[in-house]
Amino acid sequence: APVDAMITNDSFGRGPPGVSGRAAARLAAGIASTGAAATMVSAALLIAWAGSPLRAASLRPVPVQPIEAAAWHADLQIIAGLDVLAVITAALWVVLAMRLPVPVWLRAISSSAAFFALAVVVVAMSMSNAAAVEVGASRSLCVLDDGGPTQRIVLGSTPHHIATVSVHDGRTIIELRNHPDAITVTGRSSIISFLNARAEREP
Repeated sequence: APVDAMITNDSFGRGPPGVSGRAAARLAAGIASTGAAATMVSAALLIAWAGSPLRAASLRPVPVQPIEAAAWHADLQIIAGLDVLAVITAALWVVLAMRLPVPVWLRAISSSAAFFALAVVVVAMSMSNAAAVEVGASRSLCVLDDGGPTQRIVLGSTPHHIATVSVHDGRTIIELRNHPDAITVTGRSSIISFLNARAEREP
């Protein structure tokens, strides 16, 4: 067998029969450079996903019509799940970028792109998943001392104000109002369960 057929490559082990050491090295360098380029393309795609109109449209505000709440919640959960997958993908590309046998300058560019994409999708994931969790979280269901029987979901409060979600005439109302003198808690419910229950009552 030719002597040069026995030459091995540090990254890929023994070269195939008939392939010289230089050819194997060029092949290894080409594959590594392709991996670096793929890392940068992947980073661009992940950043594009985080700012895409499709994703933004699915992260829309609380629907005005309670009957639309189920579809709104489903879209929110889908986007939150896709954001988790995007973070996992970005993390894997970071690991690949740091281990590629490429020149230092190329590794610096590809790894910087991978780290930046990871940071972007982590922020995007934190926003979508926090929204999904908060929509499904159990909250106080109450009636205020304004003389009306309307039940409300308490979003939050300060010593002077209270934020609530209620449904009036088939429309979702989010209010920030002065803190009432008395609040009667009638139970607990999540925002999505509250809106779905109100939607079922609509004719």
